[in-house]
Parts: sequence; C-alpha cells; structure tokens
Amino acid sequence: MSWKRGNVHDRMGPLVELIPEDQTGTWVEFGAGEGVFSDLLGRLHPRSNPLRTDLAKSSYHKDLVTSLPRIPFRPNSLSGVIAAQVLHFLSNRDVQLALGQIETALIDGGHILIVEYITRKMPWVPNPLSHQDFERLTRDTSLQVVDYLEMDPRRPKYGLVLQKKL
Repeated sequence: MSWKRGNVHDRMGPLVELIPEDQTGTWVEFGAGEGVFSDLLGRLHPRSNPLRTDLAKSSYHKDLVTSLPRIPFRPNSLSGVIAAQVLHFLSNRDVQLALGQIETALIDGGHILIVEYITRKMPWVPNPLSHQDFERLTRDTSLQVVDYLEMDPRRPKYGLVLQKKL
C-alpha cells in the first residue's frame, strides 16, 4: 500500500502531531520517496523547513540516501530527521552509526521521527527493528524515546519519536 493512498493526514497525522508545535528549523527526510512525511510536516508545522533525500526522481539531494549511515550535515545543524521505513535496510551496526551521526547533527532538543514495520524478517524488511531495539541502540546516547504510536493495522507499523536531550 502506498503512503499516497487514502487520507494520509488521517493515517500519518497523529504521528507527525507528536512533534511539538513550536518546531522550526531544518528537517531532513531520509528515504523520502515522494515526500509524504516531509509534505505533511510542512503542512502541520509551517515554520519548519523540510528537505527530502532519496534516489527517487521526484526528490532532492539524491546522493544523500546513499550516505547513510554517514550523513553529511554539520553538528547542531538540524532540528529534526524523519526516517520512515528506511532503517530496516541497514544492519544493526549501520543503524547505530546512523543514529550517532544524526545525534551529532541534531540541535539540543531536536527530534527523530521513525516509522518501521512491526513484523518478522521479510524480503522487503531485511532487518526488522522493534521500538525496544531503538531503546537499546540509544541507551548510551543523548537520544531518548519520548513517544510511541502503533498505526496502520492492515500493515502493522509503529511510529517512534526520539529527542536529543537538552
């Protein structure tokens, strides 16, 4: 099922709404595809500046998705990161490296919005990651899980919001 089908706001809005309303600054969506999440973020938080990264023709900065887990952003330069259904393509080691790079790029109080499948290993989900995996992977970092939301019961997914401690 494409993120574009149906009413995206009804399905994804509750997840994006977990981000504080005063969120401003630059956000990057890794694996943006057609940019559904960054578009929704821009509508719900008009003072944010979402950028898209993907190999898709419709996205910007096409080379950035290939740089995960080494993201090319300066320290303390991003307000937030969206990683919707992209981290399960990385090994656990690369997820941990990517989270470390994102942690460095985030401003204090910045957020990471993660969407992943609640599933077992499948061809399209080579490395399933539970929200407990993210708690374990961020245990010794300045990132903390601040919210969790189960969503889309037809293709079980969860949303997770991490925040860089102030």
